[in-house]
Amino acid sequence: MCYTVLVMSENAYLTKPTQHDARVEIAGVEGSLEFIIDNIGTEWCKNDDIQRILSYAVKTLENAREISRDAQSA
Repeated sequence: MCYTVLVMSENAYLTKPTQHDARVEIAGVEGSLEFIIDNIGTEWCKNDDIQRILSYAVKTLENAREISRDAQSA
């Protein structure tokens, strides 16, 4: 079973969103998907892991979309 733990610094709330922030979020999703591709069917990546990673990826991409919109309007 694999776990991803994200920690947001206090400063993250004080800074304006940028396109770079959105790209970082998207890069994290890309890394998660690469993990699935590289490890699918192994003991490290079972169906529950894939479902959890994909659910997290959807939420992350929604967040990246919001960051991108906020950055464009700033």
